[in-house]
Amino acid sequence: MKTSLLKTIRQPGDESKGGKRNVKLVTFLVCTLLAATLWLMNALSKSYEEPLTFFINYQNLPKGDDKQVFPSANTLQLKITATGFRILAYKLGITEAAIQLDASQFRHNYFYALTTQKHIEKLQEQVGDAIEINSISPDTLFLRNQPPSKTEQN
Repeated sequence: MKTSLLKTIRQPGDESKGGKRNVKLVTFLVCTLLAATLWLMNALSKSYEEPLTFFINYQNLPKGDDKQVFPSANTLQLKITATGFRILAYKLGITEAAIQLDASQFRHNYFYALTTQKHIEKLQEQVGDAIEINSISPDTLFLRNQPPSKTEQN
């Protein structure tokens, strides 16, 4: 004799024993669900340090007559401090984890390189005030004339 929980709860009948058990069970389940929800919201409101991967969108890549440049990395690993809500939004893909980098800033005499630590303010502007960047990996991005090897790619 299988009966579902909802049928048991809704079942009209003897209010002396069975009815009180059903009400107590429903009350217990509602209180447990409420407590779990409040606990989760409290935990997510705290600040956490977490590594997140951000994709790089390069802009203004140099174009030569016969040369094509290739970025050394397509992602940045940022160690950030933020609330659990923000981190969860990035992990679930609700907030886009992408950073725009202007390749014209890479130009040095005979090579293209960008030290990420020197441009941390620009990266901080892109991720917002609610997130604090603690560290960035890799520390230098390069533009090369040949594609990176499979061991160098992220």
